[in-house]
Amino acid sequence: MARGPAEPLWRAPIGLARARRPGSSSLRHRNILFRLWQAWRGRRELVRLDAEMLIEKFGPAAYEVAWSMARDVRDGELIDAGSDDHWERVLAFIAADAARRKTTAADS
Repeated sequence: MARGPAEPLWRAPIGLARARRPGSSSLRHRNILFRLWQAWRGRRELVRLDAEMLIEKFGPAAYEVAWSMARDVRDGELIDAGSDDHWERVLAFIAADAARRKTTAADS
């Protein structure tokens, strides 16, 4: 069976809507979702690193430092290259970490 110049070399079997092949929209959609997931993981990792750095450097006062950073960013006094709620998330991480440490110490 001879193929004309406009006829594709590969055809989906009859009854299949669109077969998944490289470049199809479903693969592009998965790629976008994967990149969004990677960005989310990266932001989460930065929050964890900033929180651990504050805890190591300031100890019990880390929550107050993160709170003042969040307030300064919110009020526009500090320009931060991260997301708008980065320091709010750091603040929440420090609070959760303190509660986790308190619970662990009480169980011991």
